[in-house]
Amino acid sequence: MILNKVKSAFLMLLQKILILKNALICFFGIAVFFIASDALESKVGKFLHVDPAFTGGEIALEFSDFSEASEFSSYSVYKPVTNARWQKNADYWQLVFDYKNAQDFSKEIKIYIDLDNIENESFESEKSYDFLVLQNGESGKVYNFKGEYICDTESYVLNENTRLKIRIPLKTKQLLKVLGTKNTKMQIEFDDFGFFVEANLK
Repeated sequence: MILNKVKSAFLMLLQKILILKNALICFFGIAVFFIASDALESKVGKFLHVDPAFTGGEIALEFSDFSEASEFSSYSVYKPVTNARWQKNADYWQLVFDYKNAQDFSKEIKIYIDLDNIENESFESEKSYDFLVLQNGESGKVYNFKGEYICDTESYVLNENTRLKIRIPLKTKQLLKVLGTKNTKMQIEFDDFGFFVEANLK
């Protein structure tokens, strides 16, 4: 009888010690985690890399030389992406506009694109571009130099209407030529403002 009481008391004491130990681990463990999180993040970050295909590919050009009167703070041209798993379009080309103010987001953007590996098929045409992207807010369309519709753009609006990601799906024979180009020239027209950029896609 005495042995059972001693055994029961010992088990209760052991249970209380375990509860106290778990409480201390939880309390101090959270504090230690936050203290060491910066060091852990920097060490783990060296080994973990986000596949560029998830974020639009590698940046070919980041243009930010805008005047104070411009509606944009930056414009980025990315290198084309292929075989991007779990994306809406596995092959695409991304262009990104960063606005200074959200109210300018809904205005139309015209992007005239010239690729160095496409010769203009029409000698009668005075147009010096191969493709035209017409983007109105979240809605965009791609046309060839003849004005013929090719496809819709894939658009993403971020940062409370101050960042617009435009993805051009590379799924038609015409647009697949983007993959074979080295240099591209672009004339961007926005409201009464325009600018010109060149990017190396290789």
